[in-house]
Amino acid sequence: MVTGIADFYMTKHAASRALDMLVTIEEIQTALVSPEVTYGQSNYGDCASIRQAGSIALALKGKMVMSVLYRKTEAWSREDIAWAIQQAGDAA
Repeated sequence: MVTGIADFYMTKHAASRALDMLVTIEEIQTALVSPEVTYGQSNYGDCASIRQAGSIALALKGKMVMSVLYRKTEAWSREDIAWAIQQAGDAA
């Protein structure tokens, strides 16, 4: 079964981050359906994963895009760091 972008949905937080970062729908689509790197991320709870492509990373929980982040943590904003810390606490 081929997974397309329509199979995913974004939280308000993720959509807001994408707009703040000026991420295009094409960048999001590439990260969702043709990621360069994909790995599990237990810090964000069960079924969480990270998909990376180009300069962005998407944090997912199942089919829900929880956040849009810069791929390199050196480029993360304070909001990105605070969100990651909160998610790690919520998963505990």
